[in-house]
Amino acid sequence: MALKKSFALSGASTVKTDIGEIISGVKSVAFNPYIKVISVSGGKDLVQASVELVDGDTRIIQTHEFTPSVSDGSENFIKQAYEHLKTLDLYAGSEDV
Repeated sequence: MALKKSFALSGASTVKTDIGEIISGVKSVAFNPYIKVISVSGGKDLVQASVELVDGDTRIIQTHEFTPSVSDGSENFIKQAYEHLKTLDLYAGSEDV
């Protein structure tokens, strides 16, 4: 399982030089990562999920925490991590792949 989502990112680049900083104009780029839970750790009270966002050579790793369900019939912690991600504003609208 994994997620996919498109992000529109914008910002300015700053280059530090011996004579000062050079700031280029604001630019926008598309970031279309494949989003994968790469590890989970914790217990019944709190789980930390490490999440990797990959788009070409760009890799970002984030950590998210959630309280898992441990009731009978609950999904495993990895599946619960994906379901938790989809509740976060950052991943709203992501699709299962």
